[in-house]
Amino acid sequence: MERYPLVGIASRLRHVDEKYREISSRISDLFCPLGLFFDVPAVEEAAILVMTGGTEEIVEKIGGSWPLLLIYHDSENSLPAAIEAASSLRKKGRIVWLAHWSSPEIPVILSAIKAMKRIRGFRLGIIGDPSPWLTYSRSSDEDLRIIGIHPVRISIEALINEYKKVEMPRDSKDGVENAKRMREAINKLIAREKLDGITIRCFDLLPMGVTACLALSELNSAGIVAGCEGDVPAFLAMLFGYLLSEKPTFMGNISGIDEKEVVLAHCTFPLSIAKRYKFMTHFESGIGVGVAAEVEKNVKVTLIRISDDLKRIRIMKGVTDEVKWRDDLCRTQIKVRMEGDPSIMIKKPMGNHYVISFADISRELCYLADALGMECEIA
Repeated sequence: MERYPLVGIASRLRHVDEKYREISSRISDLFCPLGLFFDVPAVEEAAILVMTGGTEEIVEKIGGSWPLLLIYHDSENSLPAAIEAASSLRKKGRIVWLAHWSSPEIPVILSAIKAMKRIRGFRLGIIGDPSPWLTYSRSSDEDLRIIGIHPVRISIEALINEYKKVEMPRDSKDGVENAKRMREAINKLIAREKLDGITIRCFDLLPMGVTACLALSELNSAGIVAGCEGDVPAFLAMLFGYLLSEKPTFMGNISGIDEKEVVLAHCTFPLSIAKRYKFMTHFESGIGVGVAAEVEKNVKVTLIRISDDLKRIRIMKGVTDEVKWRDDLCRTQIKVRMEGDPSIMIKKPMGNHYVISFADISRELCYLADALGMECEIA
């Protein structure tokens, strides 16, 4: 993990230079110490090591739009000063978190801060409107801008035109070759519009005899977050999961729920994290290419869902389990044994598509939600 800037703040009445050096050296694997200051430091962004009491006013004057991490220790009235400053800053609307210098929460918080930095200014290509059956999963451009995402609206016709420009394979009905053509067309749009990620109204491609399933699989494998059906809240869940776990995620339909298990299914999956996979046709249409992937058992996962207005995030934990594959569901099918009660998906529905992150990132997600002004619900 890249080290985060760290400044110490102290009162001139106390001589804490040696203590600052001691603490900062013990957390130097996470932080790059910039020195001990007795006034407002000229830094754009840094975590603050509150060394003494009497520093509240200095801390409050530290500017910036990023969440502020205040780190305290066990003496010199460090904790009282950190609490007082944090209370005042929170009242003014600043996102502030407190942690003891030895707390295991610190790398979790830093992960959330770094994810937020990548979200700010993120150029999301929305290719076509949400699919017509997504009557809930629709977010406004204004809601996206509030959390720092820059929406770039692109017509599905623009993608189809790019696809038509790509050289035809010898066999025009070869599903894999046409899927590669679609990937090339998407890549051209990404390059032309300088996009950081995309979501596509993919069913509108079916009249062309091609699907986007394989192209999206390969994009996610390459670290370019790519979602299906123009579902923006699901895309954001994929993005959050990718940034916090540094692994591709899976977006799927809720295809089955019982007392402690959930099955999610879709026709695309990042090939780079599959245990094994094969190409089949797209489930609903029977044409093109769909990806039937398997994952390892007993992998810790986090299920993520974001509300349509981007004000709430639902987080659920579990582990992957063996699934009996069915031919009446989308091609990739993943079963998760849940820690909590999955019936909340039915009792308090928040849209169909959930996202699986293949890591336990529940704590990181809560900090990121706080930073973005979202209510965090752990189910």
